[in-house]
Amino acid sequence: MDFTKIWDLLSTNSIYFSRLDTFHDPIEGLVLQDRAYLQHFHIHKCELPQEEFSKIYNASFTDAFQAKIKDWKNGIYCSCWYLTESKTDQTINSAHHELLAMWNYIKQGEGFVMKINFQRLLNLISDALLLLQDEELCQAKYGKVYYLSYGEHSKMLDNTQGDLMPSLIKHNAYSFENELRFLLLRERIIDITNDRQGIKIKLNQPLNLKTDEIEIIAHPNMNENDFKFYREKFSRIGFDLKASSILTKQAIDELFV
Repeated sequence: MDFTKIWDLLSTNSIYFSRLDTFHDPIEGLVLQDRAYLQHFHIHKCELPQEEFSKIYNASFTDAFQAKIKDWKNGIYCSCWYLTESKTDQTINSAHHELLAMWNYIKQGEGFVMKINFQRLLNLISDALLLLQDEELCQAKYGKVYYLSYGEHSKMLDNTQGDLMPSLIKHNAYSFENELRFLLLRERIIDITNDRQGIKIKLNQPLNLKTDEIEIIAHPNMNENDFKFYREKFSRIGFDLKASSILTKQAIDELFV
């Protein structure tokens, strides 16, 4: 996360759920049939003559399809976490907690990882949702994301597994994210003038550095002065900041400045 997001999480003791249409993946949350339509749409637009393409995909089709996509994405809020896992044959837990590809989502040198035990996080969110009163929301779910190719998408169109939610399926080009997702499903929009892009869920129990086994790690390219500034700032609310274990070219270069 960038500083604004992690500071809000820790200082307000709240988890933010973003609406799916705010994500960078353009097919987030779409049902598999609609993903197949989009794939064919894209290929035909590239390969067919314009006149022939226009006959198949007229304005009424594209407008209706866009509206359908918007409805799907507007109906789900999501909190995404990078899942650290140990191999089944290991007797001790993996200490792996960073991935360079994930750091690339964050502005150069400005970002943080927050690590927390999954079961503890699940309990905190579940406990908070028990007391939540929100007339727009109808369900809460969580699960690990499945990363599939478009070919696998097509094979699953006739799949009878009703528990495989579209919001837990992504293209395998994103498999490095290794996501675990917490989802809030919206049944309706009560106030159309206030179509919320996100929902903040206040935790009933305060996050604690020791009891929750929380680690906060700085971006591998964060310079020494910024690291010390943020470390002091986090300490004011009871948290410590650790330096990244990843050695990038920039980090090595700064050792000799």
